[in-house]
Amino acid sequence: MTLADLATRWRQEAELLEAHGAHEAAATKARDAAELEAALTEWELEQLTPAQAAAETGFSESQIRRQFPKQPLIERRRLGKKAQRFEPPLTTERVRPVAKAGRRGHGARDRRSAIIPLPGGER
Repeated sequence: MTLADLATRWRQEAELLEAHGAHEAAATKARDAAELEAALTEWELEQLTPAQAAAETGFSESQIRRQFPKQPLIERRRLGKKAQRFEPPLTTERVRPVAKAGRRGHGARDRRSAIIPLPGGER
């Protein structure tokens, strides 16, 4: 969930509270959503130097300067993010290959038998 999604959810909750007669709670929730949206807009419009932009995006300063030539300051919302290398999630289980069904001499295995708990992992 992004912060913009959160602000939208708060607005929906404010409408629900209003419909049920909780006017003060609805006003508070709507005000909180408005403050969050204003802070997000301010953050997106913030002007960054190429060095600051490089630190936030993962690109080098020279790449930022080539992308935004002759601009001493760049709006944060105009910046992209450098793709991150995919890292598989850590798990406490190790998976071993399952024999293919139908091969002579190798009966079909139950897929659950392919998971081997590692020491210290719960199963």
